[in-house]
Amino acid sequence: MSDVDFKKHFPLALTVILIAVMLVGEIIVITSSHDDYSSSISVDGDAVHFELESPGAHTYDVLSFNNTFDTPEKVYIYFDEDYQSAAKNGLASKGARDLNEKYYVQQLFGTLMVRDLENVEVVDAHDLERIMADDNPGKGYALIMLSGAIPDTVYDDESNPKILNWIKTGGRLYWVGGMIGNYISTPNDLVSVPNGTTLFLGSECVDDGKIAEDDPKVLRMIEEKDLCDELCLMNHGLSFGVIESLLPSDSVHLCIGRTDGTRCTSTLVACGDGMICIMGGDYSIRQRLDLAQIISSGIGPESVLVDHASGSVNGTAEGTVMKGDSVFVILGRDNTVFCQYHEVAG
Repeated sequence: MSDVDFKKHFPLALTVILIAVMLVGEIIVITSSHDDYSSSISVDGDAVHFELESPGAHTYDVLSFNNTFDTPEKVYIYFDEDYQSAAKNGLASKGARDLNEKYYVQQLFGTLMVRDLENVEVVDAHDLERIMADDNPGKGYALIMLSGAIPDTVYDDESNPKILNWIKTGGRLYWVGGMIGNYISTPNDLVSVPNGTTLFLGSECVDDGKIAEDDPKVLRMIEEKDLCDELCLMNHGLSFGVIESLLPSDSVHLCIGRTDGTRCTSTLVACGDGMICIMGGDYSIRQRLDLAQIISSGIGPESVLVDHASGSVNGTAEGTVMKGDSVFVILGRDNTVFCQYHEVAG
């Protein structure tokens, strides 16, 4: 190849190589055997002893919590191409694949698997109707909705829908992609619901999504709960985020992640015996990672960090944290390779 041809084609070749490297990196994280890593705990009075095993060198964080949910028996992901969606495509790096709803769903499987959540199932509108039948309580189950609209099979009554009863009986709804409650989805239309957010959160407290994605430099971590850094949360998106000051005064909730002083990137709101977690921002990789981290950690509206130990492991590491009702292990921080939730007995 001549010097002229080389100079002409080098930028394209470099771009292809960089994209390939990024894709390979993601595949390595997703397909690494979960059995390569392990963690265990034992209780000794008011202390919890932990032991970690890793085949390579990684940082670790071990978090002790009170008032968390148990690991869900199953995580459902709603996706139905036969029903209308109100969500829009998200943020993607130049040259990368568009972050649409279908691709987000596909990527969630690997993201959750790394965090020890492997009982994951994609469900459609009619599956939801079966899952949320009157005799099926939500306790022990989690549902991720990315569509920005709720299908008419479970948003069947604007004052007392099946999905709301499912949440109140212990279900956990993780909401991404729009203003919760604003739309009923059918195979042909999106039906607007006046004050739909109030039905789910108690007030019209969600940002309308008309803002641009915020410059991370103007945001700050929500430090008073000590969870943004400890849980390695990275999302910067605030559109469709909860405006905390507009929540009802008796709302039991927890804002974690980042804030501009008005909206939060992640807000967990109690709803009967269950909860609703609102993830701010358009679709993004950071948002997806935060979503998986929040689900796998068991964090709820009343969760409190009891203790935190950090260090590095290459082989085996041991340590102790103060006793709570659960322990959450993270290896790799922002480049997470393994997470595991442990319920603390006794």
